[in-house]
Amino acid sequence: MSVSDPLIKDVKSCVQQFLNLNFTSTPITDNNFYFILFCQTLEKIFNKGLIRQQNTKYFNRIIDPYAWMVSISREKGTTILTYRNCVDCVREKKEIYSNEGRFRYLVKICLLKKCLQVSLECLNKVKLGDVLDSLNGVHIDSSCKGKLSSIMRSNRNKPIIMKVAKINFEGSGEIYKPIEQLIKDMKLNLDLKKSENSISSTRVNSDKKMNIYGYHVKYLAEVDVGTLGNVKQVQKAIKCILDNHVNDVKSVSRIDKDVSFEIGEIALKIRDKISGEMILDHPYMKISACGNLPLHPTIFGYCAGKENCDVAKEFHCHLFESSFDDADTILQSIGQGFHRTHYAV
Repeated sequence: MSVSDPLIKDVKSCVQQFLNLNFTSTPITDNNFYFILFCQTLEKIFNKGLIRQQNTKYFNRIIDPYAWMVSISREKGTTILTYRNCVDCVREKKEIYSNEGRFRYLVKICLLKKCLQVSLECLNKVKLGDVLDSLNGVHIDSSCKGKLSSIMRSNRNKPIIMKVAKINFEGSGEIYKPIEQLIKDMKLNLDLKKSENSISSTRVNSDKKMNIYGYHVKYLAEVDVGTLGNVKQVQKAIKCILDNHVNDVKSVSRIDKDVSFEIGEIALKIRDKISGEMILDHPYMKISACGNLPLHPTIFGYCAGKENCDVAKEFHCHLFESSFDDADTILQSIGQGFHRTHYAV
C-alpha cells in the first residue's frame, strides 16, 4: 500500500487522536469513536486485495485475514511466542462463532500485547537479485520463457505458491555462488550489491536494537536462594524483597530496571528496554521453577541454576513486576516452555 493511501491516512489521524488523549490522561475505551474507526480501518487494510472466496468442487472455502494470520502462527522460526499465545487465546473463545469476529478479537489482543507486526513481518521478503525457482509447482527455467503469464492465468483466484532462491545467506550476507553468474550476466554491480547488503544488515541490526520484542516488565532483584530451586524458594524470595527479610536468603541484589521479557521456544531472554543489551539468557533446562504469591500476583519470578536444574547445586531467583495479565501470561508461557523442552529431550 502507498503511504498516501486514504486508509493509511485514516490510521495516522486516529493515532494522533490517541496521542492527544494520552496527553490529557483520558482513558481510551472500546466505545471511543476513534478507537472504533481505528479498528474498522485496520480491518479494511487487512482485507484489501485479499481474494476472499475460493470455489472448489464440493464447497466454498472462505479465505480471510484470520485464516492466514493463524497459518503464520504454525510456521517455525517466523513468530514469537507472544503472537502464538494470542492466536491460541482466540481459538479458546467458544462464544465467537465467525472468523470475522475471531479476526477482530485477534487484532485487539495483538495490539494489547504489542505483537501485531509479527503477522506482517513474513511479507516483503523478496528483494532485488533473488531468483524465482518455481511458480505454482512449475519449475522456472529457460523453457518457461514467455509462459509465466499463462501459468498465472491458469491459477487465477487461487493462492500463488512460489519458491525463491535468495541471493544472500541470511546470517553472513554472503552471495549465493550459483546466482553470482546470473548477476554478472545481468550486469548488476556486485560491489554495489555487497555494500547494499552491509548497509541493510546494519539497518537490520539497528532495527533489532530499537524494536525489542517481549513483555515490558521491571526487573526487581536477583536473590541467592541456595541449593534449592523450587516454587517455595520463589515465594520466599518475593517475601524477602517485600518485607525486607534478608536473613531468609543468602544475598539480595536490587536491580530496579525496566527490561523486555522475551519468551522463546527454548529459552528466556531479558534485555535492557532502552539499549537492547542482553542481561539474562536462561534455557528452560536451567530453570527449575517459577511462580508468584496469590496476595501479590503482579510480582513473579523464576529460579535458575548455573548448570541444568537437575545437576545444579546453586540457584538464583530472578524477580520481576508487571501488570496482572502479563504476569499470568508469562508464567503460563514458561510452563509451556518446560513441557516443550521436556518433550524435545
